[in-house]
Amino acid sequence: MPNEKDYKLLDNIEEDIMQELKDSDGYLNIGGQTAKGDRDIYFACKDFRKPSNVFFKILQNYSNAFEIEYDI
Repeated sequence: MPNEKDYKLLDNIEEDIMQELKDSDGYLNIGGQTAKGDRDIYFACKDFRKPSNVFFKILQNYSNAFEIEYDI
C-alpha cells in the first residue's frame, strides 16, 4: 500500500479523471484497486476520444510523480 502522501496524490489523480469523465456523459467508473504498488482504474466508455485526451493530460500533469500507463 502507498504511504499517505502518495495515496492522497493517487486520489487526486482519480478525482481529476472523474471530473472530466462524468457518468452522465457516458463514462462510467466501474471500479478500481490499489495493490502491489499499482492503482488500476476501470471505465466503461461510450467513446474513446475524450478518455484518450483526458488520460494524455493526466499523464502530462502527473508523470513527474508516478509512472502512469493507460490502455484503451
